[in-house]
Amino acid sequence: MRLKLDKKTGPLYWCTYEHQFTRNTYMPEDRFKANIDWMAKEFAPYGYEMVCTDGWIEDSFCINENGYLTRHHDSWKHDWKYWAEYLNERGMALGVYYNPTWISPAAVQDEKITVKGTDIPVREITDLSYEYDGDRCGIDGDRFSYPNGEKALYWIDADRPGAKEYVQGYVQYFIDCHVDFLRVDFLSWYEDGIDKGRRIGRNHGEANYRKTLEWIKEAAGDKIMISLVMPHLKENGKNEFGMGQMARINEDAGTGGWETYSDKNRGQHFDYWSQCTTAFDGLIYWSRRFAENHMIMDADMLRLNTFATEEECISAVSLDIIAGAPLDIADQYDTIGERAWIYQNKELLELNQKEVVSFPLSTDPADPGSTVWIGKEPSGEIILSLFNRDSQEKKVSVDFQNVLSCGLSEVRDLWLHQDLGEMTAFDAVLPPHGCRILRISERR
Repeated sequence: MRLKLDKKTGPLYWCTYEHQFTRNTYMPEDRFKANIDWMAKEFAPYGYEMVCTDGWIEDSFCINENGYLTRHHDSWKHDWKYWAEYLNERGMALGVYYNPTWISPAAVQDEKITVKGTDIPVREITDLSYEYDGDRCGIDGDRFSYPNGEKALYWIDADRPGAKEYVQGYVQYFIDCHVDFLRVDFLSWYEDGIDKGRRIGRNHGEANYRKTLEWIKEAAGDKIMISLVMPHLKENGKNEFGMGQMARINEDAGTGGWETYSDKNRGQHFDYWSQCTTAFDGLIYWSRRFAENHMIMDADMLRLNTFATEEECISAVSLDIIAGAPLDIADQYDTIGERAWIYQNKELLELNQKEVVSFPLSTDPADPGSTVWIGKEPSGEIILSLFNRDSQEKKVSVDFQNVLSCGLSEVRDLWLHQDLGEMTAFDAVLPPHGCRILRISERR
């Protein structure tokens, strides 16, 4: 195990998402390797510790005798354990995208595939008679995504004998493959079959949803990090808090850019996944709730090549880091362009290693105070972060005594890598979508 499970800040890593999203297909194995080698050379020296796969696994039917997926895609030559060892040799861990409550159609079609440790056929732990009466129907069974037709994965029925053994066996299987991180997606779809107010499948119910999360947590123990993706987080996350190390708080990175990171549905709050559309709103709204419940906010990955300006890139990387979220690179070796350096700011990345988590003055994204964040290093220095979400310049002024409860202080800019001298207040003009990240050291 290479990831620290009790760390207060998220891991630094790369994932396969960009290639898959932009082409709507799986990640080829040779491209996976090329990106791993790039990460090992360019980012591992800065503390990046993992590489993780993403979705697009509907074409994957390579399963073992218990129905567990052995590799990302049928075209891959190597299995999970091979890639875990390949990464370990380069100082990094392997993360895998998969939901242990999914069942491959290949396992349903073969009665010889049994739940590990039992003689129960895997096909008996799902509801094959369920008929979805919504749009784009035409296939039978309790399926995860009906538009995928016969390739659509099945959901487990948590009330059936063998379901718990299947789910927990899946988690243990990944542990045995030396996987350190499991990204468990589409949780809201399992809980109630609703996606943004629209029915897309079966409602499994809150009780069964909670039960499956407890199974996963129990099996994971202290051997693998669990990331909960697409949770409704109903009633302030009462079912999710404590069930893993991380949970998603915003929509997918998608096409990227500032609109996706900060502006879409800005200030709006919903009562279902995703309660906050953007990473910026989500990190503000959930900051204290997650900290109080000892979980890490996952703001999804970044594609710096999609942002219009370097100021936007710097703000996105900065907010993820100071909020304690993972810094998840989706840019690739041949798409990053000249922006890799923005992921390599050692002074900023040290905050992640020191487990420094900052909080906004207000958890209301519509409040101006939500763009002023304050954190404290173990040694007592204050991290003051100021953001401008608007498309016009913004004047900012922070009186240290009134806002930070400190007097004359030494100030250092963590992006300029410069000491700014002694101050009792900080005044600046932030460019559109820009930020300043400062270390404040009070004179004693």
